[in-house]
Order: sequence, then C-alpha cells, then structure tokens
Amino acid sequence: MTKSINWGKFESSLFNSVVRNEYLLERSKAIYEVERDILRHKSIKAYNAFKSFLKGVDKATITDSQRITMIRQFKVSDHLETNSILEQNVYSHNYNG
Repeated sequence: MTKSINWGKFESSLFNSVVRNEYLLERSKAIYEVERDILRHKSIKAYNAFKSFLKGVDKATITDSQRITMIRQFKVSDHLETNSILEQNVYSHNYNG
C-alpha cells in the first residue's frame, strides 16, 4: 500500500526550509565580514567583544533581518586597543625591565 503525500504541506515545508537557509547564509556572510576585519587587526579584545555581542543578538527578541543588520553594524574599530596603550606597554616593558 502506498502512502499519500499532502502536497500543500510539503510545499509549505519546502518554502520554510528555503527561507531559513537564506537567513543562515546571510547571517554567515555577515559574521564572516566582521571576523575577517577582526583577523585583519588581530585583536583579541575585538574577538571577545564580538562573540559576546553575538550571544546578545541571538537572545534578543527581534526578527532575523534585524539580527543580520545588527551583526553588520558591529564596528571592530570600536573594540581595538588604542595605540597609546600599546605604546605605553612597550615603553614599560623596554625600560622597566
């Protein structure tokens, strides 16, 4: 005996699957762009800030498109160590033993 298929339900499921996969692709692309910028700066501070930020985005009660927009708006430059602090650390290390 063959089992019948509810084609309407199948079509709806397929559409939802496509929409979900499109979201996952866009999210992955947004994360990739930010992580590529973090890698360019090689900043642990920015990396940690972004990982924490992503957890907050995932917990927020917002739409998927709003999540992607928030990820794209993350500014790595806001989380970089400043040159003056780095210079102070080098000076301190070189001259204070």
